[in-house]
Amino acid sequence: MRVVITGASGFLGSVIARRLTDAGLSTLRVSRRRLPGFLKVATYADSPLADVLIHLAEVNNRSRVNQLSVEYEHEALSTIHALLEKGYGRVIYASSSAVYGDEVCMPHIESEPVRATDTYTRVKLISE
Repeated sequence: MRVVITGASGFLGSVIARRLTDAGLSTLRVSRRRLPGFLKVATYADSPLADVLIHLAEVNNRSRVNQLSVEYEHEALSTIHALLEKGYGRVIYASSSAVYGDEVCMPHIESEPVRATDTYTRVKLISE
């Protein structure tokens, strides 16, 4: 099984890539920067096809995303649509607990209601 991981240089991506590789899976780490052991792409939409895509490559700074607003939303959603059109066997997408709101600081369960309160959470929910 071949797994493509976007955002593999980040905190989650690096741990996931290492664990999958240690488990004997063929992993391809994708980046927009030139890094040793990574496939460099101009845009994540250029990521190659594989059995599984783990898409982690998005801006994780909520304030920055909200500042970029519609520009970021268009870019992120165009990327996810392009990736989905490739036909990966499975796609794993990292969303955010922010979609459950910021009123309480405790773990959430998947059945709780979600809502888009800003660009960041809107992109996460649409991408899910």
